[in-house]
Amino acid sequence: MSTQDFREKLGLALLRFDRLEHEKHLNSKSSRPYPYNYYAMGIYLRRADEVAISVCNGADIRSELLTNFNGKLQKYLLKWFKLAPLAKDEYNSVEALKARKMGF
Repeated sequence: MSTQDFREKLGLALLRFDRLEHEKHLNSKSSRPYPYNYYAMGIYLRRADEVAISVCNGADIRSELLTNFNGKLQKYLLKWFKLAPLAKDEYNSVEALKARKMGF
């Protein structure tokens, strides 16, 4: 898969996730609306570029998704790419990888 093909597939997944989150925000009827970050899409796409380059240079898709995304988005992307979900015993090792990547 070329960098452009992977990037387009990842971009589509991110767009769909963002739309789902926005719909939840719009349909929230409580006094405290569902939180939605209007600036998130730009952040997602910047990270998608980095992930696409790494994957096309031979990195494992699953490990790149685990180290570059988190929370509901991470679960959504693993499902989108038909990869194994995050196991309970993996959670701490993924957090350690993220900390090393961020320089902590």
